[in-house]
Amino acid sequence: MGLALDEPNDNDTKLNLNGIELVAEKKLKSFLEDQVIDFVNSGFREGFVISPEYGSSCC
Repeated sequence: MGLALDEPNDNDTKLNLNGIELVAEKKLKSFLEDQVIDFVNSGFREGFVISPEYGSSCC
């Protein structure tokens, strides 16, 4: 999953994560609903991170 600037179309839905409005494909809505967008600035890592609201649920 990546982030990009784009114009919304009929296959998209609008979501609000942490006060940030974003547009995503409708099929991704269920994956994004419990996510948190955060900005990380630590050492060599700087940028936006999307992660589960209640910690990692991945491998």
